Amino acid sequence: MSLDPLLTQPFVILMHVAFVLTAIVLTPMQLILPKGTVLHIWVGRVGVLALGLTGLVSFGIESTISPIWLGPIHILSAYTLVSLWFSMNALRQGRIAAHRKTMRQLSFWALLVTGGFTLAPGRVMHAVVFGA
Repeated sequence: MSLDPLLTQPFVILMHVAFVLTAIVLTPMQLILPKGTVLHIWVGRVGVLALGLTGLVSFGIESTISPIWLGPIHILSAYTLVSLWFSMNALRQGRIAAHRKTMRQLSFWALLVTGGFTLAPGRVMHAVVFGA
């Protein structure tokens, strides 16, 4: 494992990685913490902020597989932002089951599935984790 491949990337990618790593660390905490506690609420706020910033910053990253700036992965960025809005709206309305369901789906698609794609050969995070 070496951070060298990551440290040579543009600043927008470094920001993206920092936000997503924050979300990856906080998400399991959210699943374990007792729901409705002050700690759950504050970890959730920071986690939602991290996920939202991850999605927003990703629009500044040029696609390497598309002839235009945006690529298929940016669909997931839009999904992340819309899901966060729906989840927080459900929470404000007291629809806890809808909030829980949306956040679990978002965690699966935005963190696990996308994380899997970043580890594909030829990607920067593959080089970081597995070497060049």
